Amino acid sequence: MILFGRTPGRHAITGNFRAQFALGICLGLMIGLIPKDSLLPWGIGLFTLLLPVNLGATLIAIAIGSVLSFCMDAFAHSIGQIVLSNTTALSYLVEAFELPLFAWTRLNNTVVMGLTTIGILSAIPAYLIAHALYRDPRIPKHSTSDQSFDPSEEFPVVHTASLQES
Repeated sequence: MILFGRTPGRHAITGNFRAQFALGICLGLMIGLIPKDSLLPWGIGLFTLLLPVNLGATLIAIAIGSVLSFCMDAFAHSIGQIVLSNTTALSYLVEAFELPLFAWTRLNNTVVMGLTTIGILSAIPAYLIAHALYRDPRIPKHSTSDQSFDPSEEFPVVHTASLQES
């Protein structure tokens, strides 16, 4: 049975566990960096639940990003001040704050703007690094021993009568 062009129980990028892991790390780091009293991490979290990502990697990246966000408050304040003092960005933000839900993003706060900017700028490098470092746990490590494997010793072949012989 195919539902909406997808087989139930299968993801859109089935079998590409490396991409699912890397995307989970990327989105989890963004969620972890942005302060949780803003609407942005909740929206990214909902978007993450709709994608076929590795949720375990996402939760670990959220924890790491949350710890990093506390350490980077002073740096994020300076980045947010640079972004908010830009006249072009400020004109777009003034227009956006007239929208009903945009005020809940708290992007007028320098720390929130700085951490959001850092999260967006670190998304692609985090994805590429996680994609490169992923090792599939389903593939066993090859042993370096010189032992040969004889399948006849481990699994004896048993002949059973077929339908024509009985």
